[in-house]
Amino acid sequence: METNIENKLHDIWKIVFKITTSAWSWSGFYVNKYKILVTNYHVVKWFKQLCVEDNEKNRYLWDVVFINSENDIAFIRIENFNENSIELEFWDSNLLNTRDDVYVLWYPFWLPYTITKWIVSSKNQLINWKNLVQTDAAINPWNSWWAMVNKDWKLIWITVLKIVWEGIDNIGFWIPIDLLNEDLSSLWLKNDDSFCIKCNSCKSLIYEKASFCKICWSSIDKELFDDFQMSSISRTIENEIIKNLWFNPVITRINQDYWTFYYEKKIVRINVDYDNYILFSSPIFKFPKENLEEFYKYCLWKDLWNYKIWIYEDEIYLLYTCHISDILWENVWEYILDMRNFFEKLKEIINYLQTNFNLEWSKYDKKQ
Repeated sequence: METNIENKLHDIWKIVFKITTSAWSWSGFYVNKYKILVTNYHVVKWFKQLCVEDNEKNRYLWDVVFINSENDIAFIRIENFNENSIELEFWDSNLLNTRDDVYVLWYPFWLPYTITKWIVSSKNQLINWKNLVQTDAAINPWNSWWAMVNKDWKLIWITVLKIVWEGIDNIGFWIPIDLLNEDLSSLWLKNDDSFCIKCNSCKSLIYEKASFCKICWSSIDKELFDDFQMSSISRTIENEIIKNLWFNPVITRINQDYWTFYYEKKIVRINVDYDNYILFSSPIFKFPKENLEEFYKYCLWKDLWNYKIWIYEDEIYLLYTCHISDILWENVWEYILDMRNFFEKLKEIINYLQTNFNLEWSKYDKKQ
């Protein structure tokens, strides 16, 4: 029995994904039957394309194809996704009893895939005119769309909200699976991958930006059709630096003014910090355990131009910084070229250190 459970856990792990946007990091799960990834509406709000990452740090670009703001449900899809045959079975949540054990499958904040165990606190709580399920699961801000399963690893609910007041912990609420089934049935009627929203009144699908539903004339929040607008600094970094590397910037975003991606198997981080500096950094190797004199000579005497080697804890980093005002004046291309050359300098230093020192891989490297 234990072996079967472990096999099931390993299988489910393959269909639970991390979703990253310019706002934060979230979670979602893949429904093989419908070829879509399920998440919350408030996760995709203002984003029509998203970066989805699996537990092996492979990233994919997905398009938002459906949102239901009332149920807080959204579906996203990728063309020709290499999905497997694993399917997360749906279960009738009405069969569950108070104090039954339940399990949450998610990516908490920036941590890897995680499974936690909780109990059902109440089967039926009327919140915002909906009958929701209450549990003691520790819901945290910005970590939406956790799948909750029963002891047989069948899906029963999905997270929707928590009560946030001073001194209150672990009071969270979950969407019953029947609301998800209702929206999946609506998606089944779509004949293409164009973006649409669901009318909260007549339940029809709306494909064009409008203030009213043309079927029932209920009001619609037309901002649901809008896309996220980047700052001018972010647009410069994405258009002149990241696109220059032939990366789609969407799959590199992990927060507001923060990007990460792998280059030469080394993770590169770009962010605009609170002191108004743009920082490029990449951990390249573990700190050497021998031949330190030669290593320090290289770090201190090597002409690295506007870049520098930095030691933090047990890691060797390559850094580049400039003030955001530097890319807002007439000599902007001088700094853009420095940023672009960061990657050539990274390759140069990696090759030199590999050739001349016996160094261990950085713990942040992508080994595959």
